[in-house]
Amino acid sequence: MEKILEKHRNQLQLNERLRQLVEKEGPKATGEIMHLLHQGADPNDRPPHTDSLVDCILHGWPADSRVMGIELLTSFGASVNLPGLMGETPLASCLESKYPSDLQDILLSKGAVPITASLRDFASTDVHCRYGAANPEKVTSDYYTFMVATGTEASFVGPDRFRELLASGEIKDFAKDFEELTGKVKDGKLSAQAAAGFFNYLTSGKPKWCSYRFGSSYHFLEDGKMLQIGGEHEDYYEPDFNIYNDVIRISPTGTVDVFLYPEQVFPPTDFHTSTKVGNQIIIIGGLGYQKDRVARRTNMHILDLDDFSITSMSTSGKNPGWIFKHTTLHDEENHCLYVLNGKKWTNGKIIDNDGTYRFDLVTKRWSCVV
Repeated sequence: MEKILEKHRNQLQLNERLRQLVEKEGPKATGEIMHLLHQGADPNDRPPHTDSLVDCILHGWPADSRVMGIELLTSFGASVNLPGLMGETPLASCLESKYPSDLQDILLSKGAVPITASLRDFASTDVHCRYGAANPEKVTSDYYTFMVATGTEASFVGPDRFRELLASGEIKDFAKDFEELTGKVKDGKLSAQAAAGFFNYLTSGKPKWCSYRFGSSYHFLEDGKMLQIGGEHEDYYEPDFNIYNDVIRISPTGTVDVFLYPEQVFPPTDFHTSTKVGNQIIIIGGLGYQKDRVARRTNMHILDLDDFSITSMSTSGKNPGWIFKHTTLHDEENHCLYVLNGKKWTNGKIIDNDGTYRFDLVTKRWSCVV
């Protein structure tokens, strides 16, 4: 295990140094940036609350160095579709900032999803979140493509429910109503779940689908495809709050496919980990909706990259429990996974995970090693 942990620490150091150079040193550090990339630094590494490195170059490097910087990162596998901190894709922020066409051209040539529509085209559209009718149900549409291409928030497209409710008189003062409800929650007179239910009732209608999320996991496959798995949008009291159980696939040419799944096949999942093992991705843990949490259970699912079906995995042994925001490391030599760090939900409380757990990929058995 120590060998795997040391490899992980080295990778973190490489990634951290790469980010420091891209963010703070810029093009004058091109030589060292290239050296780090040759050593294995990940150009797609994006810690929580940060922008992608492509975004950092777009908005932080001098104008005459941006194309060169993007060329460098993408030559080592950087995706130009990885969203930034606020959900926007590099191409969307490039267009919004009215950057020169050569930047748009380089992003499109590297596989950015083309933006061929505008918000006005979806002013009356209300594509709500839903579960799949098959395992998987593959869906494509102009709406899904636009939302992925831009990273637009759900509340910015389609009918504005708050505005409609304000006009109808059902909500006279959202801020006041929300303050009153949260006050009752803090005083113990109302559960947070009941407060969320009240607002869901007022806003009537299902959350609108978007790809701007927190707690998703991403994969950058050898054939150039990018995958985004699950994640959540907004806070529980917002009308477009949703925890997703879908998989978004972006091809190297910028084509978007969305795979939906029945809830019983793949439950809503956020702040999980997903680890590629052969031609499968193993999805471990996740926070999920409060009603779905079970203290001594660790959800495990397998995404088959051949047909994109998902199956649950039956396991034995001492598992980590309802774990999320953790780290999963793959020990290829010994055919196992290590799960460490993160948080656990137990008895209605969130606590730190202070254990390290080993999952044997052959026997499907968990054990606590630290």
